[in-house]
Amino acid sequence: MNNHWYNEGKQILIKKDKMGNKEKTHRQWRSNQGRSPENMEAKYKGCGLTVILFLITVIGALIYNMI
Repeated sequence: MNNHWYNEGKQILIKKDKMGNKEKTHRQWRSNQGRSPENMEAKYKGCGLTVILFLITVIGALIYNMI
């Protein structure tokens, strides 16, 4: 059965060795979907900074409410 949902996002490649034996190998799909690594790194840094600023804001609000 050749169903995408059964192979968990892995593409199944069938290779033949020198003796003609078939061998199944798996290739993981790219997660960046064609975006450059520099672009993805900049996005990750921006998301990380947003999370840090959000945590600082929540902690500041909690401290302010205790005073």
